[in-house]
Amino acid sequence: MITFPSFHDRPFFYRRVFTAIALLLFCSAGFAQPVRQHRKINWLPLNKEVVAPGDTLQFLSFEGATSQPDISGYLPVFMETFRLNSPEDKIVSLFIENPVYSALGTQITGIKDLDKITTTILPASSIGQQRNNAIAFISFVPLRKNPETGTIEKLLSFDLTYEIVKSTVSSQRKSL
Repeated sequence: MITFPSFHDRPFFYRRVFTAIALLLFCSAGFAQPVRQHRKINWLPLNKEVVAPGDTLQFLSFEGATSQPDISGYLPVFMETFRLNSPEDKIVSLFIENPVYSALGTQITGIKDLDKITTTILPASSIGQQRNNAIAFISFVPLRKNPETGTIEKLLSFDLTYEIVKSTVSSQRKSL
């Protein structure tokens, strides 16, 4: 027969177990905190550039737009950067919530790479270093093709929500 020790007369033991469980729950909850940031995009009027006599290109742009020609061609890219604690940190979730769209209108002839626009906006993330600091990069093309009407729409405002898991590797290295 197996007998188990009685802990009824040991309140100190229960206090230690409760403290250990509370500490474990507190620490694990702090590693992945979702961050929600509201953003507005201020679109600029169409830019027209004469390529050759009688041949013009139109470009979409907004304040702070960047370009990634290998991915999005001539379409403008929204990019957000922010500092991380370590290059080993990971972005575990990233999505756009509460999007507000507006139709581009009928003056979209001559805009290149409209065929690259899909029905959903999928943000991408990467982690790099800049001036010896770990930096997270979030980017996407703020345009979509409305799945119901087929018209091209621009993103006016949204909530950018992401979750970062902080690495414990860098803190272990510092303690060695």
